Amino acid sequence: MIDAFAPRYNLRLRKVPVNSKCGSTQTAPTATAVERVWLRGELMVGTRKGLSVVAGAAAAAVVLAAPVAHASPFTLGAFETYGLLVNDGGSGGDINTPPVNANIGVGNLASGTINLNNEVINGKVDCETSCSTVLSGSAITGTWPVSLGGGPTSPPPVTSNVAAVETAITAAKTLSSHYGAESGLGTAVTLTGSTTINASSGFLDGTGTRVFTASTFSPGNSQTITINGTSSDFVVIDVTGTGNSLNGALTLAGGITSDQVLINFIGVGGSVQGAANGATLDGTFLIPNEAVTLNSLTIDGHLFGGEAGQNFQFVSNAFINQPPVPVPAPPIDHGILAFMAVGGMLFGARLLGNRRNRHLQAA
Repeated sequence: MIDAFAPRYNLRLRKVPVNSKCGSTQTAPTATAVERVWLRGELMVGTRKGLSVVAGAAAAAVVLAAPVAHASPFTLGAFETYGLLVNDGGSGGDINTPPVNANIGVGNLASGTINLNNEVINGKVDCETSCSTVLSGSAITGTWPVSLGGGPTSPPPVTSNVAAVETAITAAKTLSSHYGAESGLGTAVTLTGSTTINASSGFLDGTGTRVFTASTFSPGNSQTITINGTSSDFVVIDVTGTGNSLNGALTLAGGITSDQVLINFIGVGGSVQGAANGATLDGTFLIPNEAVTLNSLTIDGHLFGGEAGQNFQFVSNAFINQPPVPVPAPPIDHGILAFMAVGGMLFGARLLGNRRNRHLQAA
């Protein structure tokens, strides 16, 4: 078989001695070191050791070139694009305190408009349907920064018929329903005053997420809820009741970030209100089935919400600072992987050839 492929690949074959297990000396054809190639899964070398050298080099080349996957209990998915995301079916509302340091996504409203009050928005505004139908006061100013997917001098765009808005809404609802179904398993916590929650004390679900359950999320003015966790922790707090008030602060410690903390309001009806006297809440807030009426607070993270038929109010000194949108890593060309693998094999073959030549010269 080797001889048959020699003309095709222009190989210069020669005989080298190979010691057999029976003690006799046989000969085997081989190519010069530089021209050894892999043919039909067989490397043209005369020893098993040579095969392991080349195969090892090829495997190393593939491992080094292949992307490394890091699994995580959850990601925000398409929802991560937006700092403020207004649910489908709402009846309008207001976002009226500049600056809004976030991308805004507006779903398919049943009635009314979201009034942007011609304010300063440092981010883009995407509408699932026509922006002329679901927005008012949309003569906004500001910039769309690089950190949120824009450019160094990009003005804030207002774009109609963006399918990604519905994709983001679906992602947020899926997160809420998935972890809401685990509320009966979560470690019970009381969130009506200052307290510290250690991520490691939560129920560890099958995805590696730490789940807690509270009947209400209502810290008072000057009170602080602290979540302590590392950069590898993911925390969900399922809030089962309605009539919650974000009147205090939520802080994160130990390396955990707002993209790794979901405050998941799974009640239906009522509203999530807040007048926190300027307090900051770090986290990602999911409020799919309650009205949203927030003022005098700052959210460092993401907010999704709005009950069907209800207003979405983010007003009167309500601020949001969206974390930077991750830039996806460019895909690795499979041709490059193949090239590196072949390069690794040829490098191993050269090493083997040099070793064999030294052995022959010594003999």
